[in-house]
Amino acid sequence: MPVDRGAAAAELRRELRLETNRELSGLLAIYGPRIAEDPDRLGWGPWLLVARAAGSVVGSAGFMGKRPEDGEPIELGYGVHADYRNRGYASEATRALVDWALSHPAVERVVARCDPANAPSVRVLEKIGMTRRGEEEGMLAWGARR
Repeated sequence: MPVDRGAAAAELRRELRLETNRELSGLLAIYGPRIAEDPDRLGWGPWLLVARAAGSVVGSAGFMGKRPEDGEPIELGYGVHADYRNRGYASEATRALVDWALSHPAVERVVARCDPANAPSVRVLEKIGMTRRGEEEGMLAWGARR
């Protein structure tokens, strides 16, 4: 049976409350056309963090830039809504994304950056096993290798 893409998109907008979540709707507006143009990009952009019990989007995590070519690093980014911080969402999502990326033969290294004053982000990156590589442009630089 063919999928009614219009109905599916309306259902997704309703479930994710896109009409009230400008940041998320903006993110999907950018990422959606990129996937349509290059389906191989799927997974190499934003992922939604969903609180299962509440059925709410609590943040996003994912990769910035383009799909990596052989040996190129991919940069990880993440954010969690203030009401849902300190519940493990960032750690769970980033650990899973690093593992997923490094399972692809083209990816040898995942990198991340965070503000040195952002202790919770520093803790997330430490917790998932990333190694601090120094500073770049006032940000702490982190990396994980296969």
